[in-house]
Amino acid sequence: MNKKEQELRDVWEKSDKFLKKILYANIVGNYDILSYSRTHQDFIEKFDYIEKLKNLKSLIIQDIDFYKFNSIPENWLPLLEQIEELYIESHSFKLFPFERLKNIKKLTLGYCKISNIREIESLTRLEELNAYEINFKIDKLINLKKIKIKSPKIDDLKNLKYITNLKSLSISGSRVDRSFNKVISNLNQINELDVSFCYNFDFNCLYKLKNLKHLNIGHIWEPSIKPIIPIASNLESLNLEGNIFKDLHLLKKFNNLKSLDVSQCNVDGYLDFDFLKSLTKLEFLRFDDNTNKIKNFYSVRFCKNLKKISFEYSNLDSIKGLEYCKHLEWINATCCNIKSLSSLRKLNSLKYVYLQNCGITNIEPLRNQVNLIELDLYDNPIDDISPLINVLRIEYLSLGGYRNSKTINDLSVLIDKVYLKDLDLVNQNIQNISFLEKMKELQALNLSGNALDEIEIKKLKKLTKLKDLNVSDCNINNISYISRLTNLVCLNLDGNSIKNYHPLLSLNNLKYLELGLNIEDYSIFTHKNFPHGYNWRFLQKNND
Repeated sequence: MNKKEQELRDVWEKSDKFLKKILYANIVGNYDILSYSRTHQDFIEKFDYIEKLKNLKSLIIQDIDFYKFNSIPENWLPLLEQIEELYIESHSFKLFPFERLKNIKKLTLGYCKISNIREIESLTRLEELNAYEINFKIDKLINLKKIKIKSPKIDDLKNLKYITNLKSLSISGSRVDRSFNKVISNLNQINELDVSFCYNFDFNCLYKLKNLKHLNIGHIWEPSIKPIIPIASNLESLNLEGNIFKDLHLLKKFNNLKSLDVSQCNVDGYLDFDFLKSLTKLEFLRFDDNTNKIKNFYSVRFCKNLKKISFEYSNLDSIKGLEYCKHLEWINATCCNIKSLSSLRKLNSLKYVYLQNCGITNIEPLRNQVNLIELDLYDNPIDDISPLINVLRIEYLSLGGYRNSKTINDLSVLIDKVYLKDLDLVNQNIQNISFLEKMKELQALNLSGNALDEIEIKKLKKLTKLKDLNVSDCNINNISYISRLTNLVCLNLDGNSIKNYHPLLSLNNLKYLELGLNIEDYSIFTHKNFPHGYNWRFLQKNND
């Protein structure tokens, strides 16, 4: 056993149970995992942790305060030397061994009170920094390329001009004044700037930033985009979300844009898309949550490079013009009254289509969309899904609904959708689920509101990869089949007449369970039987 392997073995073996949970969560998780899940999840004591620790490049250190840790465990120090990404958030940490971070590239500092914080200045390999505030000489970090500061001081920003490699700056949500505007105007090296929610920010300072390509000025409540016209031809992405612009027609001058977001832009009168005629390089367009009526959307036909478009909860009632966007792969039209899909008929590059609650009755235009991976038709009055017969590679499909008045006549078209991982068939008056038996890859299934007899419901036992199952309001009284579904994490049995819940005892991975109020006997619902149960009210009935 070499020295490195012994050090990694000590990282695991010399950690107590709580620290092992943190390590295990880092090995199998990511930044998106909730803090509760990290600290309370169970872990596997015996597994090949050596190889996993050898390959560990990112580390999250959070929630340690509850256990009164004020420093990194000594046996963890060798692990820090290989880490490239580190997230720290701790009220109790007093000292941190920054000198051990020899390969660090990305550092995120949440709210911390580390007394030796100035030692960060020695991390000259650091390329990305996210911090609540800066309490050290940031200009010492000469290789920084990306900085995000929540509460910057003017002196911090002044020193950024000395970091010649700096390309991206975000001060989103910060309180700024005129002095900030002047300093930012001198950061000629940056090509990306995020000043969203900076209500006192002055656009007029941007004209000097000749290298700027990506700009986010969302939610600043500015009435005009004229101040950024001088850099219009340089910009490739522009976020104007949540502003009150009255001159969006000037966007025609931004003819190099590849990405544009005009969501929640409360313009006077109509939201006029005539400017799209000039944006021929556009690849992404978003205008969600717009209450204005929409005019000249047909101009989208000039955006022949468009790949992704989102306009959920908007007043768009026709997608005519999209038929010319042959490269379109992703469309989100959730809660828009578009009704007709005829413009999608020949868009053979479509992969992700979200059409929830759009008043659609006919999906014939989707017949040749053989590349579809995800399709959401939830809450649409559709009774015929035969056009989906050639969609064989689909992984996510939602056909259910609570508001629509129609149910699908024939679900047999789904029988060969063997790659499905997530299927929603709420309230479809289903009585036979034989078409599900070949869907061995299913991980999430929603059959809520379908009257399934005991013979049919037993067919689910073959779907052993299921992690999330909803069979609420299905007139079920026997759940013996459940014991085979040992990978279940989420289970909803609400609205059924079930007497015997003992089959649940074999579900060792179950964390989320909904049973409703029709339980007569709570005796098996103990913390001992269900140690992973997350916030189950009925576990309090028996405190064993």
